[in-house]
Amino acid sequence: MKDTELRVLDLGWGLEEGLEEYAPVVDGADFHNSPRLYDYDAVLIDPKGLNKLWEDHLRPGADGTYSTSPETDRGLSRGLENLLGTRRREVDSLLNGESGIILVRLRKPASKLEIVDGDRSKQVHRYSWLPGEWARGLFSENNVNRHSGNKFVLETGNKPAEYYLDRNREYVNCEATVQLRGPADERDEIIPVARTVTGELIAFELVIGEGRIIFLPPLDGIVPEEESERIYDLIESSLSPPHRTQSPEWAEKGSYRFEGEDEVREKVAKLDEEILSLEERKRKLEEEVKDYQLFRSLLYAGSRFELGNLLSEVLDRVGFKVQEVNSAIDVYACREGDDCFAIALDSSRDGKIGLDPYHRLVRGIDEFRIFENEDPQGVLLVNGYADREPENRGQQFTEELEQGCNLYGFTLITAAELFRRIKAGEEGDSSIKGTIAELFIEN
Repeated sequence: MKDTELRVLDLGWGLEEGLEEYAPVVDGADFHNSPRLYDYDAVLIDPKGLNKLWEDHLRPGADGTYSTSPETDRGLSRGLENLLGTRRREVDSLLNGESGIILVRLRKPASKLEIVDGDRSKQVHRYSWLPGEWARGLFSENNVNRHSGNKFVLETGNKPAEYYLDRNREYVNCEATVQLRGPADERDEIIPVARTVTGELIAFELVIGEGRIIFLPPLDGIVPEEESERIYDLIESSLSPPHRTQSPEWAEKGSYRFEGEDEVREKVAKLDEEILSLEERKRKLEEEVKDYQLFRSLLYAGSRFELGNLLSEVLDRVGFKVQEVNSAIDVYACREGDDCFAIALDSSRDGKIGLDPYHRLVRGIDEFRIFENEDPQGVLLVNGYADREPENRGQQFTEELEQGCNLYGFTLITAAELFRRIKAGEEGDSSIKGTIAELFIEN
């Protein structure tokens, strides 16, 4: 029966339907695009897939580790840091309010990401959204261990989380343990709930502000409806103070209203509208910043494949239709009408670009003429000496490449030239798409 005003956000537990029977507001979302956490009384977080935020965009090193740098990852690390920083602030606000609770499934260790920025480095892991260095430090590489099994010992502190685990003994399926290794980890904010027989934690609470984060082992074999009921009981009994009964209709009538209450409510509603408007403005400005960074990334793309991916994204962003083709060319893009461009490209961090992309472009154009009965304009985009500042690169391609392009009527341009045209179009009155098309046609 829905007898409280409880608001619950489910980020990965998959219990939205079951919890709707008990709480009037239950929302489900992904961690990276969820509503604001502090708008809820209880948040359920399963960090199982959070490592995909970097694994889906990066390749591991030879030793299986992941690392990146904001100078080369086209905004990935900055985006991650912004996301995790936002979640940390939201968690802090939720737990430092009147009351708040977060339930987290304690998962086995997964890949971490090393962000190297100049002479500084930072490690990102599944629990980097926790507020406080000490809390994030609990999940360092040396503290978290893989563990499987369902045998555990309760701390017998009569805590709601202990009752929850005792009710679910037959379903508990541990994946990991956290070991407190010294005085630095023996803090009043860490409350053990259950341990393995060797003393490692499988469940514990972090007390932060007026609220708490409860780490629990996953369950296996329990039906969602039963798990939802028990999770709801845990939330209700853990909130301090307990949630009050929902306000009845008669309590909202005029005779029970305070003088000036309606005016205050109107001001709150108006502020909510202003906040939404500001958030939308911020989102649009952030998109512009991402575009600027995307355009600038062309200048230091260090490989053919990176340059090709960037160019495809740039052309798509400014309105070209980028198509996948089975050909020797790298990028095929069209604008309205019959203007299509077959583009071959190459990049070198420490040298000039030779004839290899030229040969690929000749072969690709021939294939289009023979098999597609099309004759697109050939464009060769090069980025020589990519590690240098563009003004210090000098000639970026060989004379043989320039002669070949002149012979076939291909447009030969550098990434720096393309960037300057984009910048001029962005800062002037002409469209970027038109500016790029004009550059591609020049030869």
